[in-house]
Amino acid sequence: MQLRNKRSDPPGATKSRQHKKARKTVATKQGNKNKQECVSQVADILLDKQQCEMLQEQVKEYLLRKLCQTRLTSWDDQEFSSLSKTIESLVRNPAPQGESIILIGPAGSGKKKLVEEIVQKMKSESQTQRLKVIQLYGTFHAHGEGPMRETHLQLKNSMPNTEVNQSTTEADFLEDTANDSSTKYIFLLYDFEYFVREKNQSFLYRIFEFFQRNKTSGLVLATSQQHDLVDSLEKRIKSRFSHRVYYMPTFKDTRQVQKILRSIFSIDADAPSSILAVKQPFNQEMSQLFGDTTWNQALEELLKSTPNVSSFLRFAFYTITTMSLDKFGIPKFDLDIVRHGSRQLRQSAGRMEMLKNLSVLEVALLAALCRLTCRQLEKSEKGQSCAKPVAFSFERIYQEYIKQELNSDSTPITADSYKRPIAWKAFSRLLDIQLIRFPERRGEGRNAMELQPVILVISPEELSQVLKEHPYISLAMQRWNQHRKE
Repeated sequence: MQLRNKRSDPPGATKSRQHKKARKTVATKQGNKNKQECVSQVADILLDKQQCEMLQEQVKEYLLRKLCQTRLTSWDDQEFSSLSKTIESLVRNPAPQGESIILIGPAGSGKKKLVEEIVQKMKSESQTQRLKVIQLYGTFHAHGEGPMRETHLQLKNSMPNTEVNQSTTEADFLEDTANDSSTKYIFLLYDFEYFVREKNQSFLYRIFEFFQRNKTSGLVLATSQQHDLVDSLEKRIKSRFSHRVYYMPTFKDTRQVQKILRSIFSIDADAPSSILAVKQPFNQEMSQLFGDTTWNQALEELLKSTPNVSSFLRFAFYTITTMSLDKFGIPKFDLDIVRHGSRQLRQSAGRMEMLKNLSVLEVALLAALCRLTCRQLEKSEKGQSCAKPVAFSFERIYQEYIKQELNSDSTPITADSYKRPIAWKAFSRLLDIQLIRFPERRGEGRNAMELQPVILVISPEELSQVLKEHPYISLAMQRWNQHRKE
């Protein structure tokens, strides 16, 4: 039998393989060394099942406490501080005939926290009698005479009994308190969109009339989640509003979120002594987890669909509660469970939460697209097949929206809301939060995007639920929704 000659290696190949083998050996030894060090650090606390469960509960309790104490807003400290100083200066020195500020941003972006911090600081520095703070919530106080009734009650409770004229009516009480020129008035209007939707926006008009007629130093500080809110103000209100509008950013920066998560999912030096023994191996394991691709993908998907603090809190809470510890006290996470939990959070809470926070105009555009989609699908069922996804351009959706609004016999949307630029802003936001999307790669620029067709991401049933619960949608849309169900 003839043996085949052994293939000779080219010059330098042997040395190259030797170098690779040597590096691999060193890396293996280093990895084993790290594992040995990690094990040796916790070998003296080898836990039985009962001890492991006890330590697990203590670590979870510690992490949940850190989560509750973490300051969470969409702003970093520098941005938050800068905006706080700007608004604080306006609150301290409002215009002689009134000032106005609107904070617009999604739920959990820090609007109310920012307002409360500023007002609390003002209260601690000012004499109580010279600062009148009236807090009104749109969901409770916006309807009818509710705002004036609540204003009367809060002002009355803030004054000594000797200064209160019991015979003064609610309508005149605000005027009677304006006799002291040194008094400042701050109206905090949360959920401002409810005040805007009221007929004639009469309460807002009365506030600014009060400031101008009495030359009173005051401020209206409003918060809302609806981006197109300012465009729905009546002209007589716009002429009195100074239009200082600040938009709070969404909670989308993955690096910022990772930084917050690292600070939460770590055992610090001030932790209870019962869990300090596993501090180093625990933190090392968490550091490796944050570098895992699966973890980062789950986090990015969550922030992309529900970019708000409340979704982040649910995600962090779910991750902590599903964590387990091994016998060495090292944390174990099933990333498939974490990813599944992230998906469930997006489906159960994220989308419906976004739908409920949409403005009237945004819901109307969605309804217009849904009507067009349903008509096209009905044609397809009758034999006119449609292989491509049912998609329509902004221009087609806008025309359908105008048609429906003009046919409505009752709509709270003002004439300004029909303008194309305002509708485009609402349309762009629907794209940003992914309630509609382009089926194919879109062109660059606004003109190209207006012509590019979009498809509806939500189901007609989900939109139907929003139309049913939304109190300010036109009757025409309500009738269409009822007809679609029949």
